[in-house]
Amino acid sequence: MKRGIGMFLLVFLIIGFSAGEEARILSFFADDPLLAPYVTELEPESTLSGRDEADIIFYNGLLQKEAEKRAFDYTLGMGEVLAGADREMNPYIIYNFDNLGRAVDNMAQVLALYHPERAEDYTERARLIRKRLQEEKKDSKIDKSLVLAMGELFDYLLKEMGVKKVSVDRFFIYREKAAGVIPPAQVLCESLPESDLELQLKYHRYFPSAVKREEFTRVEDFLKAVAEEVKHGKYSGS
Repeated sequence: MKRGIGMFLLVFLIIGFSAGEEARILSFFADDPLLAPYVTELEPESTLSGRDEADIIFYNGLLQKEAEKRAFDYTLGMGEVLAGADREMNPYIIYNFDNLGRAVDNMAQVLALYHPERAEDYTERARLIRKRLQEEKKDSKIDKSLVLAMGELFDYLLKEMGVKKVSVDRFFIYREKAAGVIPPAQVLCESLPESDLELQLKYHRYFPSAVKREEFTRVEDFLKAVAEEVKHGKYSGS
């Protein structure tokens, strides 16, 4: 699936934004807290607030739709949307370096709606953020052909790195040979699985290892930590 048409909608919003709208930013809300630091990096005078009080709402359009004029989808213009569980779309599209950079660009354009006199500043700050992300992407290269992982959170990063993901769930132990993985091996996850599943996996010499998103304040820091964990772990088996 493609999201390119979304960029035209965002441009339309920029052109059609009312000239009478008060050009100031009081506060913003981001539905993913790990995105909030990029808004304040783009506009240091902005402040994070609750959704109801925010002047601007940044939201993930793969998860929900917002009809409010102050709400903006930061996933517009992104490329392939991966499949998730139960044939739904995988909503974690900003969790790779390239798409995170696109989200930053989108938010910079939204900020320019409110402060058009600062548009060049936002564009330049977004460019510097994208440059930093590309440097971090190079440093985070994963030289492995496959990785054992649970859930959907890591899918976009692994695809960006050219790494095949082998999904692990409670039925994995019945198809492990088909996956071509020889234990012992670690299993990448955001949080440890239920105790019975964890015990079953450990019995078959698969050891879940969590990189918890809640321990990070920025998306890029989480991505770097995941890459480092995979590079130095045994997520491809023996």
